[in-house]
Amino acid sequence: MYLSLRPALAQRTQRRPVHSLGKVNIKRAEYKEDDGPMDSNCGCYACTRFSRAYLRHLYMVRELLAYRLNTIHNLHYFLALTHGAAQAILQGKFATFKTEVEAVHAHA
Repeated sequence: MYLSLRPALAQRTQRRPVHSLGKVNIKRAEYKEDDGPMDSNCGCYACTRFSRAYLRHLYMVRELLAYRLNTIHNLHYFLALTHGAAQAILQGKFATFKTEVEAVHAHA
């Protein structure tokens, strides 16, 4: 994961954070006054300290901090996903894990 550009590229090419429940377009007006975290299932620095409204504001004014926080979130997400995959492999349940992850991201 440390040598991979995927988390940063996910943010730069899609301009949105990866979410545990699918994709979220943080620029949408519905998040203008949303005090909740970007991803309620995430414990990263960005999700535990900043609201969706603030992150949306940062994106709308093209503040560089928006991209940094998004990359931090994406790194945390992909590391947790990789850890989950490793645990599933060790338990012999990778097929189930893969199906669950694909189902979440298929709707996005």
